Amino acid sequence: MPTGRTSPGAFNFTATSRPCSISICIVRADEHFQKISRTFPPLLRTILRILSMGRKPQKNDSLPGSLDMLILKTLTRGHLHGYAISQLIQQASEEAILIEEGSLYPALQRLELNGWIDGEWGVTPNKRRARIYRLTAKGRKQLAVETDRYRHLTLAIARVMEQE
Repeated sequence: MPTGRTSPGAFNFTATSRPCSISICIVRADEHFQKISRTFPPLLRTILRILSMGRKPQKNDSLPGSLDMLILKTLTRGHLHGYAISQLIQQASEEAILIEEGSLYPALQRLELNGWIDGEWGVTPNKRRARIYRLTAKGRKQLAVETDRYRHLTLAIARVMEQE
C-alpha cells in the first residue's frame, strides 16, 4: 500500500513488514516491469494503474464494422494467414491502423461463420502452422455491400463536417 509520495515518480510502500522505495518513471515503466513484477506483482499493477491514469494507449476508434471490410479487402490479394492480414492492413494504412490479436481473430472467426471467408490449416512461408484464409464468392458480394455502406457513411460525415 502506498504510504506517501517522497519525490516525483517515487513512492514508499510496505510490501511485507519492512518498507521499501520504488521509483518508476512513466516512460520507463515497461523497462522496470519484468524486474519488479517478480517481487511485487499486485503492487506493480497498482503502481502502473496509478501512473497510467489518463494515459491509456488509444485504441482505434474506427467506424463500426470497418474491420470486417478491411479484412475482406485484404483477402482480395490472395490466401493469407491472420498475422499477414494484420500486417498488410497496417502497411497499407501507413501504420495508422493497428489491429490487435484480440480483435483480429474473433473477426476472422465471425467472417468464416458467415461464409465470407474460408480457412484451412496450412504452413506459412516461415514454416509455421497457421490458418490460411481466402475470400469466398459470398465474401466478395459482402465486400461490395460493406464498401458501398462505408462510402455512404463517409459522405454523410463529410457533409456534416462541412457545415458551419
